[in-house]
Amino acid sequence: MTGTFIHFFVFGMSGLASLLQNLLSYFMMICLPAKYQHTAVFVTSASMLALAQAHKQIYNPGINGLDVPMNLMFNFCRVTSLACAVSDGLKIKKLGDKANLKSRERAFAITEGVPSFLDFWCYIYFCGACISGPWYEFKDFQMYMRAEGHYK
Repeated sequence: MTGTFIHFFVFGMSGLASLLQNLLSYFMMICLPAKYQHTAVFVTSASMLALAQAHKQIYNPGINGLDVPMNLMFNFCRVTSLACAVSDGLKIKKLGDKANLKSRERAFAITEGVPSFLDFWCYIYFCGACISGPWYEFKDFQMYMRAEGHYK
């Protein structure tokens, strides 16, 4: 929860845009068929980012700061990589060694399926990255949390 509070303290009301993007992305990962969820998350997140950037260019050209497009850029990589990792994990479960994946995709695939909402929320609003935006894989996040004793 600390990361969520820091995120909203820094970004203010523009944090609501990322909240919407995150909730919508998680809803799509839960509800859509596995074969389409990663594409839907990518297209939706990219569209929200593009619309926010277009709005900024029309109404606030040349102004930089902690605004909606920057906020959505931070989350774009996280939600799309998570959806792709879940999709890769499902391919591995279905096809095993015959899944046509690169070694990196195999290494970071999430074979357990879509993470719980709490795991998703913790990943997105992790205190170490909620405002600076470094992208990291969900598997790396899980490994860190296990090392800290938060996962079994």
